[in-house]
Amino acid sequence: MASDADWAFAQYEKVREALPTAVFPARSTHIANIGEVADQFDVFLLDAFGVLNVGDTVI
Repeated sequence: MASDADWAFAQYEKVREALPTAVFPARSTHIANIGEVADQFDVFLLDAFGVLNVGDTVI
């Protein structure tokens, strides 16, 4: 039986072509805290090692 991580990765792979291509800036900007850039973004999404979850339940 596949692990939960294997299942989650397989689900991601199924929709990979529908996801946007990642684009990264040429260089990073160092900030002291997230408040310095908060007005530049609508949302900050933090995940748990690549798998969004609520408690022990994968979303």
